[in-house]
Amino acid sequence: MRLGVSLAVSFSAITGYIVAASSIDINILYIFLGVFLLSGGASALNQFQERNVDALMFRTKSRPIPSKLISAGLGLFIAILLCSAGFILLYLKVGTLPAMLGLLNLIWYNGFYTFLKKKTVFAVVPGSLTGVTPLLIGWSAVNNYLLDPQIVFISFFIYMW
Repeated sequence: MRLGVSLAVSFSAITGYIVAASSIDINILYIFLGVFLLSGGASALNQFQERNVDALMFRTKSRPIPSKLISAGLGLFIAILLCSAGFILLYLKVGTLPAMLGLLNLIWYNGFYTFLKKKTVFAVVPGSLTGVTPLLIGWSAVNNYLLDPQIVFISFFIYMW
């Protein structure tokens, strides 16, 4: 898990919630924690997926799996546990749409972007969608309409950034 990235992703999600909500309630904590767990799980899964390449690169060879701090199997188990906990928390405490957006983001990042980034420098174009989705998760906890001009504008700005 990359702690700084997971924290930033979680703060993005609660930003979407704050923009949409007329008042703040306990859901802000569920959103933060659910997205944090999903993001950490996606990161751990990515490190499992790229363990062989990570072992060759100076910048990444000290990550837990390539450095043999943990086994690949344990890394995968941790990734699945974190992803499952995040999804379940979002689903049970926040709502179906936020949970599904979280799952979609996980699939997009680990199933599509991780593969594509090895093939083309343009992977950042579809990959940037993973940066917008946490904002939409927070927004959708309050408002199921994802085409509201306010969130579309903010999402477009984040995507282009």
